[in-house]
Amino acid sequence: MPREVTKKRDLSHLTQEDIEQHASEGFTMLYDFYGSTVKRYADNIVVKHSDKSSKRPESEAAALQFATQLGLPVPQLHEKDGPTLRMDFVEGETLKSAWPTLSVEEKHNVCGQLREILDTMRKAKWPGTLIGSCGGGPVVDSRMYGIKTGGPFHSEKDLNEFILDIYEKTPRPMRDAFVKHLRTDHRIVFSHGDLYPGNIMVKDGSITGLLDWELAGWYPEYWDYVKFCYLGGSDTDWMDYAKEIFPRTYDEELLFHLALSRFQIG
Repeated sequence: MPREVTKKRDLSHLTQEDIEQHASEGFTMLYDFYGSTVKRYADNIVVKHSDKSSKRPESEAAALQFATQLGLPVPQLHEKDGPTLRMDFVEGETLKSAWPTLSVEEKHNVCGQLREILDTMRKAKWPGTLIGSCGGGPVVDSRMYGIKTGGPFHSEKDLNEFILDIYEKTPRPMRDAFVKHLRTDHRIVFSHGDLYPGNIMVKDGSITGLLDWELAGWYPEYWDYVKFCYLGGSDTDWMDYAKEIFPRTYDEELLFHLALSRFQIG
């Protein structure tokens, strides 16, 4: 299952002829955006196809395999064939859809489940010296205004140079302040990179799956918290539950990245 289509683009552009054609071909189009499609077939297999130049299928496949080893609720990956992934469909509805209907108690319960998942991820041992995707591929950094790739990197210092990708005309005082506040001593942990409610499936009060692992990999311990806070959506009280979801918050890192986003390329 992909990120919920309505976050980026709905499928209202499809004509009735398109819908009938998809049905005759035996699939339902779940996602169609920027060269990436996700189709659900009658046997409940989901086929996710990306542009051939994209490195994200490799990243997602490696992350799904590792997450499965950890016993996390993720779609079972059946096959990776070039830019195409075949995996199980995850039952339920997105947390984005369900959240407004949940009671406070039910919200606490879901957040507690998510915290257990993150605890498991953060306890996983970093297998090597590279910061990047699980398969040793590049960093895929979802920023305020786009996605940048680079690396992989051998140290947080190298990652910081990539993060400090700011416009040439950024005033010197700003540059100096950013450099001064960059740390190089964070733990490197297994991170999802996109804990958006549309990527969390729930059914009968339980999390049935975490979706869209293409941004996942080994990143500094603050990574998921920062991405959650400024990419997770603010149309509900979802982010008010951050302290229940995350074992630790990273306020300084969040403020740093929010300030950096004003000058960062992408």
